[in-house]
Amino acid sequence: KATKDPQRAVAQLIKEKEQLQKALDEQQNAQVQIIKKDLKTTIREIEGIQYLITKIKLPHADSLKNLSFELRNELSNPMIILGAEIEDKPMLAVILGEGVIKEKGLNAGKMVKDLARHIQGGGGGQAFFATAGGKDMEGLEKALGLAKSEYLPA
Repeated sequence: KATKDPQRAVAQLIKEKEQLQKALDEQQNAQVQIIKKDLKTTIREIEGIQYLITKIKLPHADSLKNLSFELRNELSNPMIILGAEIEDKPMLAVILGEGVIKEKGLNAGKMVKDLARHIQGGGGGQAFFATAGGKDMEGLEKALGLAKSEYLPA
């Protein structure tokens, strides 16, 4: 469209882009909330620890972090290891409750580094939360299998 006021037209386009981004963010957040609700039904509680080790698909890395923290805040003593496919790349997140860190002597940063080898990646973080990204999507299943064999009680 030809316009007599290009500055106004550009300002309108910027405003429309911001509105579309906001709508997209809201839709993605709603999708993450549905995923969280489904994940909570698969949690296994063993000896006071809520275990969740699974693969999910998310729209972006921030979603993985936010989902991890939301789950941690809603559970009393979690050990959560999520393998995520994000924009066709593998990511891992490990988040631990304070009780798990004290009782089991675990460190999320060390755990994620060990698991990241399988996705040809690296990562790190704190004792209670860590993430890793990689290149090998097929290795995500291996990493989660290792997590289950090493961290889930028999």
